Amino acid sequence: MAAIFILASVNGIAPRAIKAVMFSGWNSAVFNTFDISIIVWGAWASACYLAVRANDKKPITALDVFVACTVLVLVTLPVAPLSLLSVSLLSAYVFLTSPKHSLERRSATIFFALCVPLLWGPALLALAAHPLLNIDAFLVATLMGTKQTGNVVTFVDGVHSMQIWPECSSFHNISQAALAWIALSQTLGQDLGPRDVFWGGLAVILAATINLGRLSLMAVSPEYFVTIHGPLGAQIAGGLTILLIASVCILGQRRDLFAHS
Repeated sequence: MAAIFILASVNGIAPRAIKAVMFSGWNSAVFNTFDISIIVWGAWASACYLAVRANDKKPITALDVFVACTVLVLVTLPVAPLSLLSVSLLSAYVFLTSPKHSLERRSATIFFALCVPLLWGPALLALAAHPLLNIDAFLVATLMGTKQTGNVVTFVDGVHSMQIWPECSSFHNISQAALAWIALSQTLGQDLGPRDVFWGGLAVILAATINLGRLSLMAVSPEYFVTIHGPLGAQIAGGLTILLIASVCILGQRRDLFAHS
């Protein structure tokens, strides 16, 4: 199961990394972590580590073989989302059939959470884009004191305007905040509970706040839009988001984190 987890997840992530190298070159791709968040890479490494370390001695069942074969069939198809779908299915199966507190279950939890920013989050955002982008536009217009029509916001100058797309939404990639918390808690061997809802939710709120703040600054003027919407603005916002998420995770897990160190 560990080998299948790693194979399926690599097959789902690799196309994005290869595309980054093809379009940006090796230097730029490595600097931008292959257009994949460092949080995703860290969670993936933790999940693989736990999966490899798992010592499951129970006998292989016919259902295990069926699930493994189904996942392998999906992985062989040249469609990256199907590989991520197979990771979701396999992680759900392993979670349900593994003992509580086991390394297998903890690894499966991270693998499933990993599929949220890579597959389910973007799919949900695309499906519910219209109301979510309208909410973004309303919040930006309210904060900046400008006008809003649908997902279009007027700049502070009252002349120009900008349209908010899913890739720029405050809801974009907020699932990475929850992934960071889940990956750390499962790596430390903790059970998920109400405490995780609070700290994970706090990380999500902070990530969304950074995104919303960036959108609001874009609405100041066309000059601000060009700078903040460009690579520099994206890197600053991304770095600040990762810093805040890491701070929340370390603060919330400080006792167990330092106890393991």
